[in-house]
Parts: sequence; C-alpha cells; structure tokens
Amino acid sequence: MKIYLDDERNPSTDKGWYIVRNLHELEKLVYIDKCFCQIDEISFDHDLGEEKNGLDCLKFLVETDILAKGKLLHKDLKYNFHTANPCGRENMKSYLECYLKFKK
Repeated sequence: MKIYLDDERNPSTDKGWYIVRNLHELEKLVYIDKCFCQIDEISFDHDLGEEKNGLDCLKFLVETDILAKGKLLHKDLKYNFHTANPCGRENMKSYLECYLKFKK
C-alpha cells in the first residue's frame, strides 16, 4: 500500500496512492477489516491544519508497527517528506530513520 499524507494537496500521479488527510483517516486505513495492511511507501506532509500533525501520524505508524511485530511498515519502506515545513521535515525524518535503524 502507498500512502500520501496531506490535508490539501494530491500526489503528482494517482498511481496506487491512498490519499489520507489526517490522523483519523490514517487510523481507519491502517486497520482495514481489523487487519494491518502493510505500507510499502509513504509521503508525509507535516502541517495538517488540525491539532495533530505529520509527526503524530508517524508516531502512530511506528507504535502500530511495533504492536504488529514489524509487519505494518515494509522492511524496505520507501518514504518521502514533501512538507514545506523544514523543522517538521527534520523531526519526522530523524524519528523515522532512527526507528528503521532500530528495526533492522
């Protein structure tokens, strides 16, 4: 599964992306039919126009991956941070890269 997390924008190509606007939509998508759907690729925005941001969504994914014994986030996860917020980008990038390093 490929996830594009952004409250306003859409991916430049519609090829297989699930567009997710906020944390609530992300939670619903991850738990389709009460099963974890493995995420192969994800592109993050940080500022989602609500109280929860892209880092909160990333923390949810990491926590859920831990609960799923590493089966939520693909071992070769492709990721991108398309946010215009440089501090948000660095926070999300360092958080995810630290987790992926720990996961290996």
